[in-house]
Amino acid sequence: DYKRFEELAAAVWIHVFNRDEDACNDQLKRIAAYIEYQHENIAHGLPDSYFWEGRIPWGDMPNFKGMKDNSGKELDSHNVSGLVILKEPWTITLTDSGKPYYWNTKTNETTFATPK
Repeated sequence: DYKRFEELAAAVWIHVFNRDEDACNDQLKRIAAYIEYQHENIAHGLPDSYFWEGRIPWGDMPNFKGMKDNSGKELDSHNVSGLVILKEPWTITLTDSGKPYYWNTKTNETTFATPK
């Protein structure tokens, strides 16, 4: 619910951003949504055997494109070394053995090679 989500965003601000007054609400909310998704995925959607075998299918990282500061101004994009940004409709997922692969959600094409 909304109150839970706001409390989660506040916890991110306190414990991850160390109460940084310059932290953007947009970023806090995207990270809180990611944490909530992972919680639901693991607590309610993951078979126990996957957990004990270390085969946790983590969800995609939050999309930080088009983020806005607290006044509504769009922030500049920054590249992060080693981070793979996939173009829509590609997503990364895991095989049953935990090996990552790429899946095109429109065509159902799959590949182990990073799509271009």
